[in-house]
Amino acid sequence: MENKIYFLNDGKEKNTINCIQKTVDFCTENHIKKIIINSTTGFTAKKAMETIKTQNLELIFVTHMSGYKEESINEFDLNLKKQIEKNGYKIFTGTHILKGIEASFQKYYNGIYPSIIFADALRTVSQGTKVIIESSIMVKDAGLISKDEWVAVISGSHRGADTSAFIKPSHSNNIKKFVFGGFITMKNKFF
Repeated sequence: MENKIYFLNDGKEKNTINCIQKTVDFCTENHIKKIIINSTTGFTAKKAMETIKTQNLELIFVTHMSGYKEESINEFDLNLKKQIEKNGYKIFTGTHILKGIEASFQKYYNGIYPSIIFADALRTVSQGTKVIIESSIMVKDAGLISKDEWVAVISGSHRGADTSAFIKPSHSNNIKKFVFGGFITMKNKFF
């Protein structure tokens, strides 16, 4: 397999569309059937729905957990959520495994905890890299990815998508089985 990595700037609209299209092309060429698409407000989800025309892909949209920014509030557009479900795609909202309860302990008791260290280490590559790994494990734990299945994951930093990769995720209780195949697109931190 030959894999070119496409470097993109921040996930603004043009780069979000490029990230999505390069990921779809990679999936088509390499017979990957599922794409996990991370979207906080629905911007990236909407662009994916507009961009992806093939019916051969299963899309799984992952939102922030409720209460991420504000108590009991989910930032994702509810009308878009209904449209995603109407189109037969899946939408997943769950506790962020690299934030969750340890972030609460860190906030109230100070100190540093393993999942926080892991998340910060992944962010040295990019925010999108951290989200790719985190969300794919969450989706695997939810039973939406079968055993030994390769998937593509799209993520970004702030608004839009700039990073995608192909992976074979593991369950959160068996992280050593996680396989990171490689980047498809990646945020360019330097230009």
